[in-house]
Amino acid sequence: MASTDPSMIPAAVLAGPAVPPPVGVKPNLTNPDSTGHILIIVSSILLGIMLSFVLNRLYVKIFMTRKFGWDDASCVVATLFTIAYFTVGVIGVTQCHVGVHLWNVTLGDFLSNTNIIDVYLSEILASPGFMFIKITFFLLYLQLFRPVRSLRIAIYIGLVFTLLAYTSFTIAWFALGTPSTHETWQQHFLGPEQTKGNGLDWPIPAIGLAGDIYILVIPLVGIYGLQLPMRRKIGVAMVFLTGVLAIIASILRIVYTVAVSSNTLSDLTYNLMPVQLTIIVEMTLGVTVSCMPAFSHMLHQHVSSLSVLRSRLTSLFSKTARSTKGSSTGWSSKHTAPSASEQAGFVRVHDGDMSVSDYEMARYKAPRTYISSGKSGRTEEDGVHLKYEVKQETHDLRDPQRSPVMELF
Repeated sequence: MASTDPSMIPAAVLAGPAVPPPVGVKPNLTNPDSTGHILIIVSSILLGIMLSFVLNRLYVKIFMTRKFGWDDASCVVATLFTIAYFTVGVIGVTQCHVGVHLWNVTLGDFLSNTNIIDVYLSEILASPGFMFIKITFFLLYLQLFRPVRSLRIAIYIGLVFTLLAYTSFTIAWFALGTPSTHETWQQHFLGPEQTKGNGLDWPIPAIGLAGDIYILVIPLVGIYGLQLPMRRKIGVAMVFLTGVLAIIASILRIVYTVAVSSNTLSDLTYNLMPVQLTIIVEMTLGVTVSCMPAFSHMLHQHVSSLSVLRSRLTSLFSKTARSTKGSSTGWSSKHTAPSASEQAGFVRVHDGDMSVSDYEMARYKAPRTYISSGKSGRTEEDGVHLKYEVKQETHDLRDPQRSPVMELF
């Protein structure tokens, strides 16, 4: 298509529909229906969930484990790109008629700088955003599966391929989508360079889908080789299987992107909405899933703390209940002259209301645990002694035949 100068288009044409409506359809240029609210609602919810997981990850890594790594830095960058793309999507709905049929948009609005730049930014921001999301996963896997040589090689291959592919896509889109110094945004948008850039619309998500599947398979292979009970393996695998949702979003993105690419100017504003929505869904879910190990760590810590608290409260309530029952039903210690058993360190208790035999309970000191090596010596007979046999095994994590050690919980 030859470049077109919008300044040469009559004002009456700019005020009319951007494209002719289908047969029997009357254009509505004043108050058209829009599906843009779906993008805002769904993406806002997912963005809120994503941010909560990211904040939890930062809290765990900075204040709990005190191990802020390169994968965490990459996650932060990916989060910033996701927020930027979300902002572009919201602006597209509120100011650029995204979600509205193109025949309900005036040609002047369609060719405005705001609309064209919004489309341009949506193309530019997606690739680096997905790149950092995938880099986050590969860096995380490198920490978890570094001892296994085959997985380590697979991770490095995926990492290098991701860097090269998405960097190339970003440079290509920047070169093809940016107008030259002697062009306006409108001239470039309707020119041949933009058409060439549109040819990248479906290869990028296709490669992204392959990368998502690759990222999902790596931890499953690593978990399969762990020396863990099957139930524990399933639990750890479920942390990463949440990435299936991102794969579904990636598939839908390809479907909608192909529809836009095949009919670029026929109904662009309407078809662009599901494309941008699936991109936001895929980005937010990708960042969220990358934060799942940190979420599992936080959940495990809180569950452990709650279990300890519940145990202490149960013990406290049990003691209170026994004390209350003793004062009301007659449980008491005998205060008569000490018997031979009492002199030996026993206490005799009885139930004043129930016909039961007396019980003798020995006083004992707190248990002590002794850990020693070699021949055990004599210990003071001052209470209850617990004897443990402690074994320690060491594994060379550099041995590829050994299972990697993972602590996700």
